[in-house]
Amino acid sequence: MKRLFVFLLVLCMSSLLMAASNTISTTINGNSNDADIDQVGGDQSATLTQTGNSNDAILDQVTDDGMAQSLTVTQEGNRNLANVNQKEDGAATNGTSLPVQTASVYQKGDGNSAKIDQDELGSGDKYLSSAAIQQIGNNNASDQRTYAPGSNSGQHVTGIQAGNGNSLTQKILGGYTNNFIATQTGNGNTVEQIMPSGTHSKGVVNQDGDSNIASQRLTGANNGYSSAGGITVTQTGNGNEADQDVISTGSYTNNNDADVVQNGSSNYSKQDVNGWQTDVDVTIDGNSNSTSQFVVGTGNKSTVKVIGNGNSVITNQANDNNTASVEIKDEDAYVGNSNDVFIKQNNNGNKANVTLHGSYNSVDITEVDGNGDWHVVKVMKGNSNDIDISAKTGGNNRGEWILKNASGNTVKEVQNGSDNIAGGEVKGSGNDINIVQKGVDNLVGTDPNNWNVNDGVVIDGNSNTVDIDQLTNSNQAVVNIIGASNQFKSVQQ
Repeated sequence: MKRLFVFLLVLCMSSLLMAASNTISTTINGNSNDADIDQVGGDQSATLTQTGNSNDAILDQVTDDGMAQSLTVTQEGNRNLANVNQKEDGAATNGTSLPVQTASVYQKGDGNSAKIDQDELGSGDKYLSSAAIQQIGNNNASDQRTYAPGSNSGQHVTGIQAGNGNSLTQKILGGYTNNFIATQTGNGNTVEQIMPSGTHSKGVVNQDGDSNIASQRLTGANNGYSSAGGITVTQTGNGNEADQDVISTGSYTNNNDADVVQNGSSNYSKQDVNGWQTDVDVTIDGNSNSTSQFVVGTGNKSTVKVIGNGNSVITNQANDNNTASVEIKDEDAYVGNSNDVFIKQNNNGNKANVTLHGSYNSVDITEVDGNGDWHVVKVMKGNSNDIDISAKTGGNNRGEWILKNASGNTVKEVQNGSDNIAGGEVKGSGNDINIVQKGVDNLVGTDPNNWNVNDGVVIDGNSNTVDIDQLTNSNQAVVNIIGASNQFKSVQQ
């Protein structure tokens, strides 16, 4: 085994030149070599190139004067190790527009490991620190960590892996306008992004392949705000998993968002969001996928778009003024069949909007303990869909359903409370409509406040069944039927 001692050389060069600048460049060919580089003080720059197998590279840079630190490691071979550490503990003296710390590692081969650890501990606004790792091969591991407290901003952490069985962990422990970027190509890869505290930040994961896993854990204020972009996972392939956990801190103006895009089959996504005014989006193109959203906060918006068959969508929202929108899409004459949609909303002023293009879909909307909730379900085309809407308690809730060119569908709507309104339109045959209102001053028909529903229950077709039950007092129902062999039943008590 060969071992290089370069720490003493760097100190001597710095002392002789009497300049705040340390520079070293080293190339090593062979196997089982160790390279240790230590730099202390002033502007620091180190470049190391290793070719061979089972080589180790350990590079440490330490300064307390705010000067720049730069490290580059290139390794080609198998089972190599790169361990990079940068520590800055002084006020920024090199200008706020220049980077304080930059570190990059490139590895080509199998079974390699790369780690970058950066600390900015001093006072002053230090900017644009970056940690970048690129690995080409299989069964490689990357670990990136940047600590940037206080007013430090513009931290960039980038990881790129091409191959199978790779793992990537990225951490930014503070600061603002932080950027995570992870790109993986291959199968069986995993990526994890962690930020326990940060503002105006961005996290992006792109995975292309099968059986990949992406996890994002971001906490802070105004993440995804303005030019920062968003918190996004994009997966192309089959059997992938995406897990997002976003917690908003600070004031009501927080604008964190979370977005998952999956192309393929048998994928799974889960989004847990706790905060305010958060956009929660999922787009699925494929079959037998499953997505779930759990949102706690005020003013959140949840949107799910699905192209495919046999998918499952669950959206659970708590607190006030949330919006849930689910669309089983019609694109290029393609419809989605046998999908399950479940939406649950708690408290007041929530909105649920579901649009279906397809058959044998199931929709379940449950509104709990709320007033002023709105729900709209539209079947634009398709047969044998099952729609179940329940407003368990509360008042002033609004319900609308529209079935166009649809046959054999079932709609059941139950509203408990007072001053609720329900109505809808059916164009098709063999549909079954069942409305139950429990309470006082409920209405199946035109809203005196010009709510934009149809005039009660409007049937245009044959062999449809309408059943309206209104219990207690001061209820009204309006039903218009055009066609043959339709059945209508109304009970008012």
